[in-house]
Amino acid sequence: MSLTILYQLDIAYRKEAGKINENKASIVSNISYNTSNILLTDSAQFVHNQYAKQLKANKEISKKMLFLDRTKNTRITILDISEKCIKSLYYIDKVKNG
Repeated sequence: MSLTILYQLDIAYRKEAGKINENKASIVSNISYNTSNILLTDSAQFVHNQYAKQLKANKEISKKMLFLDRTKNTRITILDISEKCIKSLYYIDKVKNG
């Protein structure tokens, strides 16, 4: 009878040890998964922040380029008008003075 009890205790112990090992594996798996998620979240946040900075820099560059284009166009327009005025004045002077 005592052997039967010892045998049953051994079986119960092995079952509990198996459950404990399963729980350990589950906990380790969860920790690993959570760590990966944290790292991925940090990486994603970093990429998002870099993208936002890049977008902001691109907008600033676009604004400056637009300003430079407008300035260039204004100068070209002024030069065109000046050239037309000079030609007109030359033509008027030529017609007037023969």
